Amino acid sequence: MNPNELSWNIDDPNDMLMVIKYQGNKVMTISMHEAIESCSRRKILNHVKECDRSPWLKRWTNEKHAELIDILKS
Repeated sequence: MNPNELSWNIDDPNDMLMVIKYQGNKVMTISMHEAIESCSRRKILNHVKECDRSPWLKRWTNEKHAELIDILKS
């Protein structure tokens, strides 16, 4: 198997499913829910904090700001 012919994508971020393809053919789907649950909670939360501080993650930053606005409105 040539690793250069592997690709992955998350088609719908709301589903949290990672699709692994080989030569354009789907070979595996990974549940991000299960991946997160299999990891250390502390490491996951540390990564979330890192993402919250990363201005280049545009969608993440926009969602974070939208959540803050919702909190302030309530």
